[in-house]
Amino acid sequence: MIQNAVKILAEILYPCYCLICHRKISWVGSQGAICSNCINAIALNTPPFCKKCGRARGTACARAICNDCSTTQFYFERAWAASVYKGIMREMIHTFKYNHKPGIEKYLSKLICNFVHHYHIPVTHCDYVIPIPLSYAKLREREFNQAQLLADTLAKHFGLPLLDDNLNRLRDTVSQTEIDKQSRWRNIQGAFGLKSTAAIKEKTI
Repeated sequence: MIQNAVKILAEILYPCYCLICHRKISWVGSQGAICSNCINAIALNTPPFCKKCGRARGTACARAICNDCSTTQFYFERAWAASVYKGIMREMIHTFKYNHKPGIEKYLSKLICNFVHHYHIPVTHCDYVIPIPLSYAKLREREFNQAQLLADTLAKHFGLPLLDDNLNRLRDTVSQTEIDKQSRWRNIQGAFGLKSTAAIKEKTI
């Protein structure tokens, strides 16, 4: 009762608006600054998943991996995606990264955690969680590293060590959103390095 009264007062003094669609949100019954309409509009990733990149293969695909992964060499064991990168999710990630809205992190981390639990992904077998570092210039511009925020929350949730001082950004790169698929691989070549290879030798990351 008292909590609802406080929320009503907060709504009068500090009206809350959805960070994505900018509609006004009531503090009473609200879980934060993203409205239920936007959350419900997120396109979740559903099986069957490609056993390499984690994208949905579609029911018509009989192979375990998608067409792209069958012709591309990757240097990781497996990737997962909790959501399809389109619509509300694309706008949410863009707002999170470029519009200085770190509050969106809790929705993204909750989405990932729910996905991991629902599909029994064995992340607890991993040795470390490692966030991708930003360049100094981009860190100054954004004022926070979105990957660091997500990695910190996920590491705590799953009880995993966070290793955030071994991977270095060696050079700045143009935004991956501004270039095509082939250029993205060339864009990040030589962009990262390790302080210590021994720290991650034979480890699952």
